[in-house]
Amino acid sequence: MLAKIDIVYDALDDEHKVWAFEVILSIVQMFRGQLSERRVSRMCSWNLHLTHESRNIAEVDFAKSTMFVNDPDRSYSTNDQIKADLRSMMNRGGPRAPMQNQEENVGQRRRPTYYKSTRPKVNEGNGEPKESSSLTNLAMVVTGHEWWSNVGKGFGVRMVSVVAAAVNSGKVVVGVEDDDRWAVKQIPPPPSPTPRQTISSSKTTTKTRPIEPLSLPTTIFNVVDSFINTFVDPPLRPSVDPRYVLSDNFAPVDELPPTQCQVLEGSIPTCLNGAYIRNGPNPQFLPRGPYHLFDGDGMMHSIRICDGKAILCSRYVKTYKYTVENKNGVSVIPNVFSGFNGLTASAARGALAAARMLAGQFNPVNGIGLANTSLALIGGKLYALGESDLPYEVKVAENGDIITRGRHDFDGELSMSMTAHPKIDPDTGEAFAFRYGPMPPFLTFFRINADGTKQPDIPIFSMTSPSFLHDFAITQKYAIFPEIQIGMNPMEMMAGGSPVGANPGKVPRLGVIPRYAKDESEMKWFDVPGFNIIHAINSWDEDDGDTIVLVAPNILSVEHTLERMDLIHASIEKVKIDLKTGMVSRHPVSTRNLDFAVINPSYLGKKNKYVYAAVGDPMPKVSGVVKLDVSVSDDDRRDCIVSSRLYGEGCFGGEPFFVAKEPNNPNADEDDGYVVSYVHNEKSGESRFLVMDAKSPNLDIVAAVKLPRRVPYGFHGLFVRENDLNKL
Repeated sequence: MLAKIDIVYDALDDEHKVWAFEVILSIVQMFRGQLSERRVSRMCSWNLHLTHESRNIAEVDFAKSTMFVNDPDRSYSTNDQIKADLRSMMNRGGPRAPMQNQEENVGQRRRPTYYKSTRPKVNEGNGEPKESSSLTNLAMVVTGHEWWSNVGKGFGVRMVSVVAAAVNSGKVVVGVEDDDRWAVKQIPPPPSPTPRQTISSSKTTTKTRPIEPLSLPTTIFNVVDSFINTFVDPPLRPSVDPRYVLSDNFAPVDELPPTQCQVLEGSIPTCLNGAYIRNGPNPQFLPRGPYHLFDGDGMMHSIRICDGKAILCSRYVKTYKYTVENKNGVSVIPNVFSGFNGLTASAARGALAAARMLAGQFNPVNGIGLANTSLALIGGKLYALGESDLPYEVKVAENGDIITRGRHDFDGELSMSMTAHPKIDPDTGEAFAFRYGPMPPFLTFFRINADGTKQPDIPIFSMTSPSFLHDFAITQKYAIFPEIQIGMNPMEMMAGGSPVGANPGKVPRLGVIPRYAKDESEMKWFDVPGFNIIHAINSWDEDDGDTIVLVAPNILSVEHTLERMDLIHASIEKVKIDLKTGMVSRHPVSTRNLDFAVINPSYLGKKNKYVYAAVGDPMPKVSGVVKLDVSVSDDDRRDCIVSSRLYGEGCFGGEPFFVAKEPNNPNADEDDGYVVSYVHNEKSGESRFLVMDAKSPNLDIVAAVKLPRRVPYGFHGLFVRENDLNKL
């Protein structure tokens, strides 16, 4: 949409900085369609009058200044329409400034573009004209995700660009933080609004809801929260600065209802009838303080395929945290990875969260975590997963829409949380899983039967310190758990760092326990110095179960795992454990930076040859996908990559996923299928869904589907076949 802002410039004093912060956040979120007209009016108190229908803003009367949308009933879908209307406004004598080419700048790192008009001259009384400093015309181009990406870079939590606020003192405060030229102008408060107001435009007439002031507790909480984010724990490190974390295609998007896609190249194979769903972080609100990539609300991007046609849909996982914060219009529950940096910040945010809880804003019993990491089909139900909470059951409807059915505790048998990487045995249908935490037992192992019945927990007390245990592996006989150098780090937290960090003095080890163990008495631990894995690819038994083989990416720069992911190099290694002698041997299968690797799901827990891995360039960006034959390293130590596909300059994807052509054919080749992934072009701003031939030497593209809207980079995905979708 195209918006023109005509408002009064004034000074931001210390007393009203928090109000300015709250109101600008509301306006930003209003543009994104995240807040209702009623909630925006509440945030701006008495002097924001708004017509808001179908997510289009017609007018905002902001202390006798106005914000209006050019042609408010028009739905903009292309940048050409935006530019045409901008030219039209400029030709009518509106803001005059060079206009940027919106198409060329899509996805690039830049601040919002503002167009300042010529100001009328006023006479100071001495005959000398002077340009008025109290009124400035601005126009900003708002083009969906491009503008939101700019907001993440421009506004952020530091209010680098335009800030506007209305406060009950009768003073309107508007300013540019980078500009030292301030003026103060007292403006009497406008008359109290009537219970219902009608604001007319040439196109539409909309009645607004009654304006409700913020409650006193909510106002106090927001003031304290802003104080903490500004003065106690501002986002000083790049790893928690939203201007960096949410740049480019990491910037969040709004929900997208089921929308038809265009097949640009080739045709989609019929064996892909079903849905490919990718989960990932997508914060619903502009972060007001430190924000880590892992802290975003879960959003599922599903491409529903039927007989060669594709429909894209993007929906939030409606967790309890998401729902509560959506209702309050602001983040309520502190972030796990970025909210507890140092004792002072931890104590402050912990006390604020406790106060919000006592005030009834949320109930931690209902869950405070996310479901932003992966998906799994367990017991005939589809779940969105995140290791900070219980699974959330979801469904992909026939029209392609994604529905969150609710939080699932397996009839009260599952408490607290569960891994985002359960292992589903392709033969038995059983799901093997675990949870970990900061208090003993630091690890708990369990399984879920094929009918969805959870079996009793097996606490593992032999893990003597809390470890960051993100993934594990299973064979036909055993489960293998890595205890790595990353764990809870109270000393680092006291020094102002993250509560999760690396301990270089700790020796990594692998724990092996029978899949059907009744207790941890059969658990065995094996030291593997220098072996730190976040993800496991596959594992299997050899020598009649006396040897275990594990294939996994080893993080060579483990100290950078959470703070500087761009400095991480992951080398896929093959590890052999002799259960009789205790001897452990390992060797790399490739020297490239590879992670987010998958196999043919039918070979989980069995000996396999082929692995499909994402190429870090650097992580978390993925520049391509490679295919490895891990059996090659059994005879020599040469690199196991046998084919690859790079996406091209400026193009990045995510985790690949393998889909077999004939999953029920026991005689089919292991690599007889397709590799699928979302890929985004940062130059054009276009996202595509790629289908690649897994058997071809260059992973040839079989089909390329143009998506109606960009898909941000994310985490893990899952392909669900048509017959399984129909059973959900």
